[in-house]
Amino acid sequence: MTNRYFPEKLIPPGINDERSRAVLGAFEAMASEFDFSKLLMRTSSEMPTEVLPLAIAENSLIEFIDEDGSPEEAVRTLIDNAFPLHERQGTDSGVLEGLEAFGLNADIVQWYDLDPIGPHDTHTITVDTSQDIFGDGDIWAEKVNRQIWRVIDAQKRWSQDTALRTMAGSEGSLYGAAFPMTHITCVAMPFVFDPPIASGNQRAGVAPMTRLAITASAL
Repeated sequence: MTNRYFPEKLIPPGINDERSRAVLGAFEAMASEFDFSKLLMRTSSEMPTEVLPLAIAENSLIEFIDEDGSPEEAVRTLIDNAFPLHERQGTDSGVLEGLEAFGLNADIVQWYDLDPIGPHDTHTITVDTSQDIFGDGDIWAEKVNRQIWRVIDAQKRWSQDTALRTMAGSEGSLYGAAFPMTHITCVAMPFVFDPPIASGNQRAGVAPMTRLAITASAL
């Protein structure tokens, strides 16, 4: 704790009364309690957890962060790569780099690369969710798909509609789920099929949608 002193002469004469001096004293107390060195940081590795929300806001990365919180390691990666991410917004490379910040590998196929050609101004993004980004072992959780979509929505071209497919490699039995959603603000709870629905190199679960299609798969 560093004692900081704000002289009363900082208060203009016209309002230099007991109330103004009390307010100045409150600012003085708060400034003395806060460690400003925590704000003098160049990389996320120098930041304690409690200041990460400030860094997220400062770097205009709020749109990447899930409403229930995102993995701290990914948040730090986003902060360190804020400028390249903003520079590549609206491009496929920007989407892929955003997902890579969460340790997710993805593939993007444009409408004109499909056979037959797909609907105009659409693309299909396939994301490998084998990387357990939240560390709880549930790679099919609603929050995983919600986090993936937040990244895509933040980085993709706004005029382009998206079909999102999530999948994960498995050597044994695996449960899958389909998550219907209409944009990020409306996420339904997953409909889970009776086990076992996938074993080895199989695919399961389809959710057709108006704007977004999500397929949970096991490869």
